[in-house]
Amino acid sequence: MQFEKEVVAAFVGALAAGGLAWFAGWNAFRLEVRRRDHEWARDMLFELYSNCIYYLVKLSISSQSETARDRHSEAHVVPL
Repeated sequence: MQFEKEVVAAFVGALAAGGLAWFAGWNAFRLEVRRRDHEWARDMLFELYSNCIYYLVKLSISSQSETARDRHSEAHVVPL
């Protein structure tokens, strides 16, 4: 079974265009996943730094006031 050259060229062109479209879609998906991962890491770092600052402020306040209630915050600190 023989096809004309124009039909074969159109079929090869359609395959190449389909492959290129698939690759572009896959690459866009991969970049979107990478962007979401970066956003997640940024949010986790922000939460980590926020919690660290919160506990440092809490410890500085508890070190200035010598009440028993404030000393409870020092129980959560691991000695170095």
